[in-house]
Amino acid sequence: MSLGRNSSLLRQCRIHCRPETIPWPGIYPPPTHPIRHPGPACWKVQSFHTTSSNNAARSPIARQALSKRRRPAFTREWIFSGIVGGDLSKSLQRLEMTADHHYEKWKESSGFNGSYESGKVSLEVYKRVAKILLQTAFSEPPSAHAIRSISADVEKIWNIATCLIDPANEALYHWLTSACALAGATTPTLLVANSYVMHQPAGQYPLRTQFLDQVETMALRDHEPRAMLLHSYILMRRGGHKDAMPLMDRLMTTIYPSTRVEGAETPLYFHDLPSLWEVYMKLQDKVKEQGIDWGLSKEELCRLLGVEYQEPQALACYASMMFRKGDLESYELYMNQAATAGFREAHHALASFYYLTARGRFPRRGDKQVVQPAEGTIHAEPRKEGRLASIYSSVVLGLPSYKYYNDLALEWFELGMNARDDRSALVLAFQNRKSGHFELAETCYQSLKLSPRQVVDKATADELALHWTDPNYEFELPECLLQVEFDIDHIRWGGSVERTVHVK
Repeated sequence: MSLGRNSSLLRQCRIHCRPETIPWPGIYPPPTHPIRHPGPACWKVQSFHTTSSNNAARSPIARQALSKRRRPAFTREWIFSGIVGGDLSKSLQRLEMTADHHYEKWKESSGFNGSYESGKVSLEVYKRVAKILLQTAFSEPPSAHAIRSISADVEKIWNIATCLIDPANEALYHWLTSACALAGATTPTLLVANSYVMHQPAGQYPLRTQFLDQVETMALRDHEPRAMLLHSYILMRRGGHKDAMPLMDRLMTTIYPSTRVEGAETPLYFHDLPSLWEVYMKLQDKVKEQGIDWGLSKEELCRLLGVEYQEPQALACYASMMFRKGDLESYELYMNQAATAGFREAHHALASFYYLTARGRFPRRGDKQVVQPAEGTIHAEPRKEGRLASIYSSVVLGLPSYKYYNDLALEWFELGMNARDDRSALVLAFQNRKSGHFELAETCYQSLKLSPRQVVDKATADELALHWTDPNYEFELPECLLQVEFDIDHIRWGGSVERTVHVK
């Protein structure tokens, strides 16, 4: 491919648009002054420029600073091309404080007792290798030689290098991953390849690189689970959805849920890699557009991810599916698990369910005789029973009281508000105002992180804007604030999971 030519206009500008050299008074020597080197050259007028030429002489420090400014931070393949800056002594001090902890965690993993045990890496060797890595990172750009000069076992060097990763020093992280990737270590290769893909503009075809080729080899030949995941994602970016389907099918038969990390290189839910479930669902949607029915159904996927892998968002989604089927017992079970895991949308959904149950919208747990009433106005107070009916319900039928459900709802709403859920905060603001606790109501109202117009309908938002400061105005709790269900389209993939995905 030939380089583009400069336009004729640009060439003319370069040739003709130079300022005229105007001699200033006083720059010629006086006629009586003796000229040491007479000749025409001494009378030549030079124009004044503030910008030095590219070939101008510079001090070594100036040349080094200029080269650092000109050098890109990353190469085209997303390899870090610089030297780690900062205070080396502070990094060495941090290593001394954290090395023992990281070493013990490494020893507790089954990976150390398996493939790494043959190396017999002692704590002293562990610290010495980590120190060499630090000193090299602060003195030269990353290279394969920097890793292999320490040991030919590049996988072991990478596992030692992870103890040096410091959130406050991003350059060190990129140096370690780049150097170990150039040396051929598995995980850094995946991370560098993924960084390259993620930094490509949306819709752009990811070109082949040495690291993407290595990922392809690991996925198709070695069946490395993380490589299969990443290569499936790359195929999707390239439009090869049909080629990604068998790879994802094999991957789904390889993984299993586990509550224990079984080695430094085992977890598939690795940081900085695409979410397995997000890739799976996007691939499913893309092939569906082509008329291909592939993969698990939404319900099967939510059950697998929620019930088996204990992903809180999927648990809430699966609970909502059970709710739509009328299985309120399963809904309460799974939504409670999602809420207990700290998912704030589940806090609000479960609180809304208990709030409506306390007002007779849903039957109480264990009540098989109650017919669900038609939807209508939600009463401000929980349903009340007569004394005999209350005794019969609690003693004979073993049903919790409506007040119990109302108290439970308020507790979950409070947890939701503490987790910065605006809907829960607004419900509590209405409830406290109804009870005459105006200061608590104002506290809940002021805790909203968004405008009320983004939480409720327009009519309610207008009502709040006009009458909230009026203590005599009576608000009705809008039903739009009571959302029992959680939709799969609202899942934000990539969050932490209770049970990590592992490989068989």
